[in-house]
Amino acid sequence: MGGVIYLLALMLLTYTALLYESGTILLCVFCGVVFAALAYLYVFVQMFLIRTELSLPAGVAAPGEKKKLVFTCHNRGIFPVIKIKGYVSCTNSYSGERRRLVITGSPGGKQMELYRTVRGNHCGVVTYRLRKLRVYDLTGIFSLARRCDRCVELTVMPPAYAAAVHVTERCRSFAGDSEIYDQGRPGADASEVYSVRPFKDGDRIQNIHWKLSVRSDSLIVRENSRPLGAPVVLYVEPAAPGGRKKAVTADAQFAVAASVSLALAEQGCAHYIAWYDRVSGDVARMRADCGEGMYRAMMAMYEGVVRCRYLSGRRRQEDVEAAGLRERYLDKYRGEQVVTEISVSREAVLAVNGVCCRRMDLRKLEEELSGVELIV
Repeated sequence: MGGVIYLLALMLLTYTALLYESGTILLCVFCGVVFAALAYLYVFVQMFLIRTELSLPAGVAAPGEKKKLVFTCHNRGIFPVIKIKGYVSCTNSYSGERRRLVITGSPGGKQMELYRTVRGNHCGVVTYRLRKLRVYDLTGIFSLARRCDRCVELTVMPPAYAAAVHVTERCRSFAGDSEIYDQGRPGADASEVYSVRPFKDGDRIQNIHWKLSVRSDSLIVRENSRPLGAPVVLYVEPAAPGGRKKAVTADAQFAVAASVSLALAEQGCAHYIAWYDRVSGDVARMRADCGEGMYRAMMAMYEGVVRCRYLSGRRRQEDVEAAGLRERYLDKYRGEQVVTEISVSREAVLAVNGVCCRRMDLRKLEEELSGVELIV
């Protein structure tokens, strides 16, 4: 804008010089043109001597939590830069929410960091991408811009509220197939050895480890392992992403699923989190033995949405009904035993084994979850 005003001023002076046939004014116009040319040359050189970086010290946040976006400028030239502007686009992969940020600073030295407070309003992966950099001359009047492509991601995870979960003895003593084994108790799975010990009265002859027994000159018994099966499946049925209204509903749904998953993990109940992956067009699942498993599952859901948009270049409309998700899961993992099925629908309706427990009020999720007890 400053350059345009300067150009208009030069045109006005030129018109005045021609009107009054003044050589002095024409000399001023000539000096102004030379000054503008040198200023643009300076900016053009400095523009390619500045290296920029975009970073987030912490890449995970809760909805509404404030984080600092760091915009770093490295000046590799010998002359200082008085003013720069960075134009950053902000896109939420799930809600589709878009915003633009402008970061302005005066990097007088060789390196400078500018900070901008940002936050993700809805669950999903928020991508901050530096699209354009504008560099000003020493007077701050003239400037040129060049394209940039620096990006950083902020993963907005759902909040987890306290949920009452009662795990029955049937789930606690569940002995399904699994590649994870109990480190504290032996079992009946002969494919994995839990430990070896001396022979005691009542031990079966089939459990004797003959090679070790020959070496030690005493009978050694092999104890079998106990597989830690997952007796519970938590179905999360997110709708196709897009729109602020859907984003609010998805936030509530993810919060309910996260709260139930963490409550199960705190009770020592291993479970699978299952969802429909729009990239593969099939059901995906992830085991959750603790809170880390739940967060990994949520991040996998977000990543699927991001990859879906990158691959298609537009929002896909594929979706799966609640009954379809369960049917696809049971068909894909047929033969696996399931004790309890928990589903969280798109409208944040919580159901256990097909029986609706509570239709959550989106405005009072914490209160709603504390008032329901799940028996699995």
